[in-house]
Amino acid sequence: MLMEDSGCMMLLETSHEQNSKYAHLTSHYVVAGLPFEMKVIEQTGESGWYVQIGSHTDDLTDCDEYRRWPVITTSQRIPKLLSESINMYSPVGGLLYLVAPTGDEASSITVQLSNVVPTPTYDLTDANRETKWNTSGKQADGLWADLAGNYMILSVPSATIRNIDTEALDRVLELYDNIVLAGYDLCGTTSTSRERLVCDEQISCGYMHSGYPIMSHLDYLKLTERNIPYILDEKALRNYGGEGEWGIPHELGHNRQKDWWTFSDTDDITCNIFSLYVTNTVYGRDLWEISVFGGSCAENAIAYLSGSNQSFEEWKKDYYVGLTIYGQLAREFGWDSFKAIFRTYENTQPELNSDQEKIDLWVKTFSEQVQKNLVPLFQLWGLIVSDAIANKLEDFDIPKIDDQFIQAVPGKYPA
Repeated sequence: MLMEDSGCMMLLETSHEQNSKYAHLTSHYVVAGLPFEMKVIEQTGESGWYVQIGSHTDDLTDCDEYRRWPVITTSQRIPKLLSESINMYSPVGGLLYLVAPTGDEASSITVQLSNVVPTPTYDLTDANRETKWNTSGKQADGLWADLAGNYMILSVPSATIRNIDTEALDRVLELYDNIVLAGYDLCGTTSTSRERLVCDEQISCGYMHSGYPIMSHLDYLKLTERNIPYILDEKALRNYGGEGEWGIPHELGHNRQKDWWTFSDTDDITCNIFSLYVTNTVYGRDLWEISVFGGSCAENAIAYLSGSNQSFEEWKKDYYVGLTIYGQLAREFGWDSFKAIFRTYENTQPELNSDQEKIDLWVKTFSEQVQKNLVPLFQLWGLIVSDAIANKLEDFDIPKIDDQFIQAVPGKYPA
């Protein structure tokens, strides 16, 4: 709710779960070097709100080279006392956010802003979004834009979105929502805040990385044949490489994965269970015909199985070799088995102190869920189950699996 009064007054009300940090959009931008003022008009409930300038929160201090200044966001705690005000500025400017407290009590805040400019903002939750976008929103002066679905917010340069129509924005934001929801559907948890994805000139590590926000390089903004930035082209995302965008579900998978069922050095394996799920259920691809189970990936997996050293340490060195057994489990027993198992972990929250304990519990839980003895399958890939667990599962039948990987190593798998 916006009201003009010596600047702009913004009423923001929110309720939030315990420990759910969330940066609320203000639809405003702070101009580089120009101080702005924020006065608290009303604040109820949980205290500890912050005001933040900038969406690019990666700290590049430890990087070997800089393509941008190492730290370009700034934040300040909002005072509880209504008589106080905040005066801030940023040498580089940035989108303006109000960051919610992380307590478990509902809260609301009303602030008055001065010396800020409107910035392009499109929010799928706003029933008037089409009118706002077409009348003034997409041409607002702020240099960066926030595009928000129900479950994901994208921060991109304003120059990249001024010619995109609302139908295209609705389609791509709904796709991102479906990708995010797929992850929650698989692991059995619920969203406490919208995920965020920010494009940046330079990020702190990798090609992309997970977290809040997920960070990507600016090449995600390259134009497609429809003259739309790739990151905002629903068709391009669905059909990338003939299979669909993998990187964003991969990073969201990192945000969903749990240590209970992620063995040491396998973070980039188990997060891709979510990429598989999205590729299969959101993009509609046949799970066993995507590239991670074919071509050079399949050749590497077969070479590993055909070699003389199938061990946990070797298995986890190649992420796609490591992922193959999860694909086998999904194909043989369906995604509902994963859903049930992840929910079991969420309900029990086991205390596990070693990889062996994690492997044992995963194999035991999966075997009991599908009523099959999966010990031989895991041991084929080099994941050795303890004798105690193996003995408990002997009464289950060994599943008959006949795929290219089993066929490539006759005699190594007993069924």
